[in-house]
Amino acid sequence: IYKAEDTHVFSSNFFLTGTYSYGDFGFALISRTVPGFENGLSPGAPRPIYDSNAVWQQNFLSGYASAPNDELKIDGSYFFNTGGASHELKVGGRYRNYESFSDFAWGPDNTFDVFWGVSIAQRGVAGPTTMEYFSLWAQDTITVGKATINVGLRFDDQQGTNEAVSVPAHPVFSSTMPAVSITQPYSDFSWNSVLPRIGVTYALGQDRDTLLRASFSQFADQLSVANAAWTAPTAEVYGYFYDGIESGFYAAVGFDPLNPNTSPNTVDPGLDAPVTTEFIAQVEHSILPELVVGATVTIRNITDILDQRENVRTAGGGLRPSTAADYVLNRTVNGNLADNFGGVPYGARGYRLACFDAFDPTPGCYAGGNHLSNGARERNYEGISVNFTKRLSNRWMARGFYSTGESEWDVPAEWTALNSPTVFRGGGQRDGQIYLERSTGSGKGERFLQSTWTANLNGMYQVAPDRPWGFNISGSMQAREGHPVPFYDNVGGGIGNVDVFNGETPLDRFRLDDVITFDLRVEKEFALSSAVNFTFGIDAFNITNEQTPLSVQTRTDSGTRGYLQDNVAPRIYRLGVRLGWK
Repeated sequence: IYKAEDTHVFSSNFFLTGTYSYGDFGFALISRTVPGFENGLSPGAPRPIYDSNAVWQQNFLSGYASAPNDELKIDGSYFFNTGGASHELKVGGRYRNYESFSDFAWGPDNTFDVFWGVSIAQRGVAGPTTMEYFSLWAQDTITVGKATINVGLRFDDQQGTNEAVSVPAHPVFSSTMPAVSITQPYSDFSWNSVLPRIGVTYALGQDRDTLLRASFSQFADQLSVANAAWTAPTAEVYGYFYDGIESGFYAAVGFDPLNPNTSPNTVDPGLDAPVTTEFIAQVEHSILPELVVGATVTIRNITDILDQRENVRTAGGGLRPSTAADYVLNRTVNGNLADNFGGVPYGARGYRLACFDAFDPTPGCYAGGNHLSNGARERNYEGISVNFTKRLSNRWMARGFYSTGESEWDVPAEWTALNSPTVFRGGGQRDGQIYLERSTGSGKGERFLQSTWTANLNGMYQVAPDRPWGFNISGSMQAREGHPVPFYDNVGGGIGNVDVFNGETPLDRFRLDDVITFDLRVEKEFALSSAVNFTFGIDAFNITNEQTPLSVQTRTDSGTRGYLQDNVAPRIYRLGVRLGWK
């Protein structure tokens, strides 16, 4: 990262700061395969295999990504008075530009095999897509007596451009997945938003030892590369082939086999950025000068959530988004959960388009792509948090909080009428379901995170600080509710991962154990001179050596269903030395 910054003081009331930065955040991930092939993309390296236990064998996804970016930011502050009020006016702007590109492949022929006798081939690259973000903001902080008022506005303009690029045909299935290109850069849409932020703080009492705060804010989501490149014909797409031969081609994802050089994905021309509206109320009281307690209530609502609906063909040769009426029951899979989850019976239902044959030009048949639009669903969060802070005095300090809250889906009947009746893994298709945060990119598989409560308590005590041998001892306790275990079954037929209880039971019916860990630290500072010192410390993490599960295999059609996948790291000791100078 290269960065240049300059701050200019025009007067005692006005200063301006300008910052320019450039970074090239590229990386490569190369799979190590069987002996003799250190590079998973080397000619002759074996294909990846996805086995019946949901484990990858022989090889994996390999490739590289780059995202060079430039950013220019200017912000300033101007101080002035009007009558009995003082003002701090903050204004600023930012322009950020970066080009995203990645090229990953499943082995040397960009194909992997699945245990049920299917080969899945990928063609395409992610990008290059140039993302541009332009923002302007202004905020006035007004102080009048015991009240402080913040009033601000933020403008955002976001756009992505799909740059010219050529992608060769698939090395094995070239007839089905031919070469494709973008000859001229294009953009489907841009997001523009102007959103307010308002906050008020009021001090009660002669000593102003009680503070009341309230704020109202709105935030627009950032435009992602994936959404900006939604209709790019060169994007990564997949073809499914029985027995690994081209004549066994039976399904397409992301491309139309009747028009393989174009994208079957479409975007609503009125697509808007999802918006989060947040209200926060807080009270803070100073019991003693060094002891402060507080409570916070948060209410949050998210609207214009992005939805995807499968595209089907129309009588005129065009495309339209599917509705629930286009689907029929295709698969029912019965089974039992693992014994460690009670062996509970389930029956997963999977619905599919009545005509799922991407080769069939008949109206109502699947066209291989999806329609991106703003849906009618909303998410609502209500939570409360209490906390205290004991500042350092009388040789000790402490902090702690307890927070509880839950986010739920608001799914109206109009949304249900437009979408597949299949209830997919992770929820979001039933009114009142809790919201699970999907976690990916950790290298530990897909997980769903949700804790109704979290807590932390930490503190430090100075042992004989006035003695040469004095030292500090500190500790921390972290606690949270165990995450839900949303069991799913890959019912096949191109349907995907289905909630085995079809949304008819709460997503948190099964949860992992609550996670509670304790850490300790002992440190001693030594002075080398009046200006230089070093601190020797010993840390112990998870001192009770808890082995609480963090994830289990939630795929019920796997031979390892219910098996432990990850747990809290064991007790760890760390020795460290920190050098400091004045």
